[in-house]
Amino acid sequence: MIPAAKFIPAAEQLGLMRLLDLHVLNLVLADLERYPGITLALNISALTTGDHDRLRSLIRRLHGRPQVARRLIVEITETAALLDVRETAKFVAQVRELGCRVALDDFGAGYSTFHHLKALTVDLVKIDRSFIRDITHSPENQLFLRNLLSLARAFKLETLAEGAEQQEEAAYLAQEGLDMIQGFYFGMPEVAPEWRQHKNTIQAADGSLGPSSFLWRGQKDLQLT
Repeated sequence: MIPAAKFIPAAEQLGLMRLLDLHVLNLVLADLERYPGITLALNISALTTGDHDRLRSLIRRLHGRPQVARRLIVEITETAALLDVRETAKFVAQVRELGCRVALDDFGAGYSTFHHLKALTVDLVKIDRSFIRDITHSPENQLFLRNLLSLARAFKLETLAEGAEQQEEAAYLAQEGLDMIQGFYFGMPEVAPEWRQHKNTIQAADGSLGPSSFLWRGQKDLQLT
């Protein structure tokens, strides 16, 4: 499997990001329709957040389908959001009106302010992995984490930490009160995840949940990125 970081820069240089976003959106919506027990998260590029034609396409696809919309989390990176806060805020508002949730990805990397969070009205912040790396041994990262959590909680936003790769990191983050934890400790990216084998349930044959990249309030969940 090729990591996104390896091919996204090439797609951007070739002007293919809007087409790639649209293709992934089609795949995600198809899976949400076929597997009613899952929730999926979709990364959207900065180009797409400002593309009114793509937004109208999403609205047409989800209008009157709350059972699908409520299981879709649209992720926008903090850096991209801060390029044009007003335009991004409009995008967020329209997506949320459909019933979707919106996550601010890489939170902390772009130095969002109180004003920015107030304007964007997202549902969830995903704390950038750079603040999670070596969290149990880095007083600086611990301080940054607590400050970011404090800012998010002031707006009553759900919080997620990215990049937990060790048990001690996951335990520390859970102790700090993160709503969700994401990382290779919980599961690796898969081409054919186990939930695809079960159309009407997210449980495997033995009753256990399949591999996950999230820990949700102490329980594994099938929300993917």
